[in-house]
Amino acid sequence: MAATAERLITKFGFEVTIKREIGGATHPVTGVVSHGLTDTYQAVAVLGKYPDDSIDGTRILQSDRKLTMSSDTEPMINDMPLINGEYWNIVGGIETVKPDGATPIVYFVQVRR
Repeated sequence: MAATAERLITKFGFEVTIKREIGGATHPVTGVVSHGLTDTYQAVAVLGKYPDDSIDGTRILQSDRKLTMSSDTEPMINDMPLINGEYWNIVGGIETVKPDGATPIVYFVQVRR
């Protein structure tokens, strides 16, 4: 199943670089945000639309897209995939497919510009 998913995503998808900021903090008194380091990882992904009946205008917007991706790194909220030369944000809807309960074979994430 994992091999089939990987083969289909590779055949119909594109390579994407995903940026993740790590180690930032907010000063508790001043509220000043200090940025941490930027890390990147690679994935192969397919970009799709949400069905019209899923778009509620609050949780899922008309402009949101579903990114189906294969990666060795689990995506997180606020990761930023580079899609068609623009950074998008992972805003929610992270679903992991793990048929054996341990090894993820594909991730579904909600992305927004």
